[in-house]
Amino acid sequence: ARKAGWRVRKGAKSCVVEKWKLFRFPADGGDADGADGDGPRRAVPRCVGWWCVFNAEKVEGVPPEAPLRAAEPDAAGALADRFIASSRCPVIEAASDEAFYSPARDSVTVPLRAQFAEDEGFLRVLLHEMSHSTMVPLARDPGGPFGSPGYAREELVAELGSMFAAADAGFDCAAMASADPGEGYYGAHVGYLKSWMSALREDPGELFRAASKASAAADYLVGRLDGGRPAGAA
Repeated sequence: ARKAGWRVRKGAKSCVVEKWKLFRFPADGGDADGADGDGPRRAVPRCVGWWCVFNAEKVEGVPPEAPLRAAEPDAAGALADRFIASSRCPVIEAASDEAFYSPARDSVTVPLRAQFAEDEGFLRVLLHEMSHSTMVPLARDPGGPFGSPGYAREELVAELGSMFAAADAGFDCAAMASADPGEGYYGAHVGYLKSWMSALREDPGELFRAASKASAAADYLVGRLDGGRPAGAA
């Protein structure tokens, strides 16, 4: 802030931002990544750094942020087409009320986009199911039966992955939210995530682990856009 000629307001309170990473250890003990052996491993989150930061509104001299611009009318539909074209497995648009990823067939099925009130809804559902499909190349546990903690974990991964992938591809999810925070593209994500977080309240660290896996899923999907491939992808 000083280098930019700004000044933190007197009495302003900072917030702590932490950086966490997952380290994999042998399930029976031993050293972290790099240890000998190919046995089962467990992922352990560790804080690797922290910083005290101030919100920009508490810093004098910070230029105002440019207002969010709504996406172009056909932006969501065009982005959906790009993701479908880049998918590593078939994406089937069918006249149905169901959207799902089939591990047995290794394919994604979504309702016809004409069944959605807006293309944003189609894009959100499409990326949710495509995020599920990354469990194969990323060797992710598919979870368990409907309603189980394992199923809830995978749903969190897919919904966060949907939002991350859209944002990383340049689609402003927040700009598409309506005046009512419970509606719109962003609001739909929030409502869906809340419905599954209730199944995981006994483990506060679950959201962190889900976000880490969702980030990997989004990186994979976005890495394939327009002919690109993420490192190590099939």
